Amino acid sequence: MQYFFDFVLGSVSYFILTYFVYSIFGYKKKIAYGLLGIIFLSTVYQFVSMIPYIENTSLIILIGVIDIGPVFFAYLIFSSLTGGLPMIKLKRKTKLKNLSTSVITKRSKLQTALMVITGGFVIGLLGFFLITDIMRYVVVILSAVFVILGVVLWIKETKVIDERIVLFIGRDKEHRYIFEINKALSIDIKDFFTNENYIVDRIGEAIMVNDQNKQSIDYLYWVATSDKVDVKEMPLTKIEHLPYEEELYRYEKYHIKRLWFQENRMGNAEFVKEKVIK
Repeated sequence: MQYFFDFVLGSVSYFILTYFVYSIFGYKKKIAYGLLGIIFLSTVYQFVSMIPYIENTSLIILIGVIDIGPVFFAYLIFSSLTGGLPMIKLKRKTKLKNLSTSVITKRSKLQTALMVITGGFVIGLLGFFLITDIMRYVVVILSAVFVILGVVLWIKETKVIDERIVLFIGRDKEHRYIFEINKALSIDIKDFFTNENYIVDRIGEAIMVNDQNKQSIDYLYWVATSDKVDVKEMPLTKIEHLPYEEELYRYEKYHIKRLWFQENRMGNAEFVKEKVIK
């Protein structure tokens, strides 16, 4: 029974750590799978180094299952929840496009934070009451780290007070439309733009910070065409002005940028800094 609890707690711990890293780094699967790969190689190395000192074959198999099995099981859980390995997606262009242009909203990130906090707390309790050796303290410490990281993510996301999609149409971004995100977990292009004759590029984010350190985030998309595009049947609302109007030249078609602005008392946004996402 002790071995069973060790296996389950190890699997859940690896999964929570992987999913947290996955969410922190912008839901990039390659980073998450890279972390799992490092953990896997580390456990394999430790297992192989112990083999010469163990004469019982059954004990070798048992130790291998307990040490390496949780990593593999965490991979299965993570893969099933996120839709498989990145290289599988490369064969399906539509999925790759959806992955690269979709927006993970505040609500989804809060759910991730809550899952990390809850998982860390549950694992810590189980480890404290069910594990009797030194591993009890290892599990409890790791669980505390998960809880702290989850709280940090939760606090970070609660600073976001508004999210919306901003769609530019025209060679010079002259036509602007907004799409309200509301309670969606994620938003993809097909949710607000349904004309398949045009390419919609995600060009970045505009993060506006007010004097109370609260954030409003615009996720920016661009249809760079000189055609007159009919959006009457789409859930878009036309707008004439954006607070960061004078800084739109910073956003380019083939780069995704995240720009921060400080919102002043007049409602305009002053440029602070930028980061190239892709």
